[in-house]
Amino acid sequence: MKYIKSLLTMLLVAISFTACNEYDDFDKDAIAVNYPSREALSLGHYRSTYTANSDYEYDVVLTQNTLGDTVAYVFMTGKPETDDAGIIRTIAVADDVQYNDTLGMLTAVAPEEASFYEEEVSVAMAFKADQKTITLSLKYGEEMVATHVSKVDEMPTFYATWYGVPEGSESNNYEIGFNIMQTASALEDGTEYNVIIATLTGNEPGMYTIEGNVMTITGLFSGNVYTLQYNEICQLVATDAAGKKYFLDAERSEPEPETFEAYATGRYVHGVKGSLFVNAFGQEIPNMLGQYLPSTNYEATLYQSTRKANRFVIEPWAGGAEPLYFIVDTETNQIEVPGSFTGLGGNTGEPLLAIDCYSMLGEYPSVYDPEAGSFEFYLVLTDFVYYYGVDADQYIITGEVTGTQKKTIKKNGKPVVAKQSPLKAFAVKKR
Repeated sequence: MKYIKSLLTMLLVAISFTACNEYDDFDKDAIAVNYPSREALSLGHYRSTYTANSDYEYDVVLTQNTLGDTVAYVFMTGKPETDDAGIIRTIAVADDVQYNDTLGMLTAVAPEEASFYEEEVSVAMAFKADQKTITLSLKYGEEMVATHVSKVDEMPTFYATWYGVPEGSESNNYEIGFNIMQTASALEDGTEYNVIIATLTGNEPGMYTIEGNVMTITGLFSGNVYTLQYNEICQLVATDAAGKKYFLDAERSEPEPETFEAYATGRYVHGVKGSLFVNAFGQEIPNMLGQYLPSTNYEATLYQSTRKANRFVIEPWAGGAEPLYFIVDTETNQIEVPGSFTGLGGNTGEPLLAIDCYSMLGEYPSVYDPEAGSFEFYLVLTDFVYYYGVDADQYIITGEVTGTQKKTIKKNGKPVVAKQSPLKAFAVKKR
């Protein structure tokens, strides 16, 4: 339903935007408009001419991914004399591309995991009656962007993260990747690199040069050479020194950390119930955090996101590895905990995460009581191989914060830490 609502909203906005621009020509355009057909709607590079009231310009690349599906890559570039001047980000990788030739309307959706904003991005491109001018509309959260775009002959940007499979491959696994940066970084020995190359045998830094429409990448350690070039349908293709070709898929730019401001003080209690009978397992499940943590009852601060008012973190929490990150549904007050590290380890050697029980097992929903100022958490402890416990916890607001405090947290709950070596931070993955 959320997906349908998003597309319907974009459809109405784009039609309204087009109609307002063509109202003066209503009489002469009263007859039906023959918009480009599905077959005539060409893949390629579309660029915004000027986006008013925005610090950014936008590019849309309609192409095919390595599975042969039509996709829309949306790139955002900071305008000159802004804080992000010249910085290029991949803000959406939108699939399920649909085109209605009666309305001259193309729609696509980038799900949360394919969005720079970590929330669904709806994309709509609407032709005007002249069949040339196109209105691009982007919607994510409460934000809306509208601009005109037109097809251009210039190649799209190379600056993105790409994953590829060999030509003709039927495997679901990517075999190569390129993280192409706009600015150079340096290894510990001072050696500069501006791309990270990922293969099945490991990662290495590299350098690139651009001549015309071709980027050449050379691995600093292996000396392996790859040339990257867009083909006639705007797929980016990498070719190695032996002539082997890889078709590449773009990935969203790494989402930026989210800032949370102190909202209230309170007390967190682990194990308000000693155990729970869980229907999914047909037995009583122990409250592990209440048993094994050094402290099960302590003062903690509640922080609220400055980006989305229904996202919160509690710190300190559990073993202190990171805060507890959660989302409150504004209509039902039900709580979602996507996954926060507890500080405990499991049988597999992997750390245990806490995820709300309702999301994992369909029972014991976590809820917020605004009148009592209390949060009831039912948390499954898992390493995604085993389940170790289902905890019943509680956080009760006790007072207001004094002074101003801020936390910078990634949306998945992981605290922001110093970046790892770039050679460990990029890996070939599954499609």
